[in-house]
Amino acid sequence: MGSRPNILVVLTDEERERVWFPDHVRLPHRERLAGRGMRFTNHHVHTFPCTPSRATILTGRHAAATGMFDNTNLSWQQPLNPSIATLGHLLSASGYRCGYLGKWHLGGESRRNGLAQYGFSDWQAPDAHGAPYLGHFTDGRTAGRAARWIGRHANDDRPWLLVCSFVNPHDIMLYPRFRKPRVVDHGAELPPNFTDDLLTKPITQRYWKVTCDITGGTVRTEKAWRTLINAYIDLSIEVDRHIGTILSALADSGSEADTLVLSTSDHGDLAGAHGLRQKAANLYRENGQVPLTMAWPGTIPAGSMTRRLSGAVDLLPTLLSAAGVPQPDALPGRDLSPLWSDPDRVIRDSVLITSDAYSSLGAAGPHRGFLRGIVTETHKYGRYFRPGEQHRGRAAADLELYDRHADPAEMANLAHPDVGGPDAGPLIDDLDRRLDELIAAEIGTDDVDLPPPSTRFRAPLRLWRWRARRDGVPVPG
Repeated sequence: MGSRPNILVVLTDEERERVWFPDHVRLPHRERLAGRGMRFTNHHVHTFPCTPSRATILTGRHAAATGMFDNTNLSWQQPLNPSIATLGHLLSASGYRCGYLGKWHLGGESRRNGLAQYGFSDWQAPDAHGAPYLGHFTDGRTAGRAARWIGRHANDDRPWLLVCSFVNPHDIMLYPRFRKPRVVDHGAELPPNFTDDLLTKPITQRYWKVTCDITGGTVRTEKAWRTLINAYIDLSIEVDRHIGTILSALADSGSEADTLVLSTSDHGDLAGAHGLRQKAANLYRENGQVPLTMAWPGTIPAGSMTRRLSGAVDLLPTLLSAAGVPQPDALPGRDLSPLWSDPDRVIRDSVLITSDAYSSLGAAGPHRGFLRGIVTETHKYGRYFRPGEQHRGRAAADLELYDRHADPAEMANLAHPDVGGPDAGPLIDDLDRRLDELIAAEIGTDDVDLPPPSTRFRAPLRLWRWRARRDGVPVPG
């Protein structure tokens, strides 16, 4: 095989970087993987929800380039265009056997040909989009298939890529309307930002809270919120066991020493942070900062860590570099492999965040709920605008600004005049300029202009407006 490793990509859904969990909670198989490799503790996805972020991970391109802005199970989102090169296309062309098992959620799959048009073999229908309890019922089967796949191809005469994509902890999405029959009490406490009243935050966040209450059911008491967080921990532990199944299969196959393992998630879940849940268009760390671990014996130092910024667009270039495959032109990502030997090296100084998902507007309809944002080592800054108004800049936007070091709970929106005051002006000017430069560098012309969907989001508008008024939330329009 020479220096070309096998590549195992382990993808979870809705798993945030571990934050606000009780210290005694163990995820032993993730910890086992981290003990063999490097943890990236400042890693971010670029967009939400599942479909657009997964497209970015597998193509190395932002949503503006993939055309994937919302989930494909919604009527207004088309499948991923198979002419856009995926990791499967690129590695297959260089001699890799490329398999994909588990959740896809990019559309275009076929019962007869699976994901062949996207460069992957061995996928089995139906897709696991995220219906209630779907992770609980399908992730074990996915892990078993992956373990057998690894065993079958352990002695192949060519290297392989396997993407093993789990659903959980996504089952938390519709909690408490669809709740686990039994939730273990892990001693979860409410996060320190739980009491955020959101009054100095972009209005879309209060709209989202109302939408979640309608679609997922209301979480009425602090005890109920603790149960929700405990359920999220339960699901994280459950999928960790399945990760253990495939890591053990890799070791048993004798392929561990020749395999680069990359484990990450498509986005996080707020799970009580700022009194919110699920994932949506916002900059909060619980929403967009996700786990990333890479392990490759003899190449990546065991038990190492880097705190340097990285983004999901960087994953494809990193894997291509490890496989000795040239990176296609015009990709925005950076090869992260230099961090393996120099964890303090600066690969990028900022990460771009975008959202053009009508589902994240909820039942409120068009409002300042689309997002362009930037994450730096020290700050986060975002502009929230109405669909199609990104070119109007901050004059037509709700603004958000956090000091990541002084305010890790992200409670103080320094862009609000009652919080940051005039002293924040120069910093806002600087980050606004840097955001425009980052958009130009990684997207080009930001000409996303999506027509409103012909169907309203599922939450009934009349009920949404009644709930919003009851909760003191200004109703748009």
